[in-house]
Amino acid sequence: MMRAPLLRAVMNFLHNRGFQRTPEPLLKTLEIQKKLIDNTEPCIFDVGAHAGGIASLYRKYFPAARIHCFEPFADSFAILSKRFSADPLLSCHNIALSDKPGKALLNVNLSTGTNSFLDTDEMGHVFWGRGMLDTLSRVEVPKTTI
Repeated sequence: MMRAPLLRAVMNFLHNRGFQRTPEPLLKTLEIQKKLIDNTEPCIFDVGAHAGGIASLYRKYFPAARIHCFEPFADSFAILSKRFSADPLLSCHNIALSDKPGKALLNVNLSTGTNSFLDTDEMGHVFWGRGMLDTLSRVEVPKTTI
């Protein structure tokens, strides 16, 4: 049946361009953060920013925030930096954050939003869908510390 691979391809295409369904718990978390943070111009780090879905939500909830997006995967970084090129308060950094500077192997998965330095958990398909966490390649990326 071709339906599942086609659905995965469409979902991956949309997700990689920043279109995503925002889960209700995430929206509630942002509402709570908005109430707790009394600074009207916070500094926010979006680590593993992918295509900027979370950064765009933070921009909505914190319009005057300085946002730093860190995304080591070149394809996702290209989408991210283009998406926010007109936002002077948002900086994109093509590097991973870690406990030590250097280089690391990044697992590039079918759904690039799931790229990770960690191996895929055998139960990952329960949350992401079957096949979305399949590692297609590994690329070496630079990493630094905060």
